[in-house]
Amino acid sequence: MIAGRIVPAIANITASITGFAAFQLLTLVTSQEISLIKNCNFNTAINFYQINNPSEVIYIEDEKYNPLLNGPSIAVPPKWIVWDIIDIKGPLTCQQFIDYMKKNYNVNVKVIISNFKSLIQMFLPNISVVMPKIKYTFK
Repeated sequence: MIAGRIVPAIANITASITGFAAFQLLTLVTSQEISLIKNCNFNTAINFYQINNPSEVIYIEDEKYNPLLNGPSIAVPPKWIVWDIIDIKGPLTCQQFIDYMKKNYNVNVKVIISNFKSLIQMFLPNISVVMPKIKYTFK
C-alpha cells in the first residue's frame, strides 16, 4: 500500500521542481533581470510551497575572533564564498603540495585532510587560515 504511493509522489515533486525551474529560466530569458530569480521550498507532505528572495552572498573574510577556531582567522584568498574551489593539477607529493600553497598563496600548511582522513597534522599556530575547497586532479 505504501509502495503504491511512492511513484506518484516522486512524479509529483519532480514535476513541481521541473515546472518551477522552467518558470525561472523563462523569467531570466525574457527579462534578463537576475533580481527576479526566486528560491522555492516545496513540502508536498503538508501541501506547502514557499517562494522567497534568495539570501545575500556570504563572503568569508578575516576575523579577529572566530568562535569555531577559538582565535583569529585569515581568509585566503580574500573574500571567497563557499562555492569557490582552488583547482590544483597533480600528481604531487605532500611536500610539493605544501610548497605550491606557500608559493602561490603564502600559506604554511599545517593540516592536510582527504576524504575525512588526516594525512598530515602538525601543531597549529595561534592564527588559523580559512580557505575554500581544493580540487585536486591528476593529469
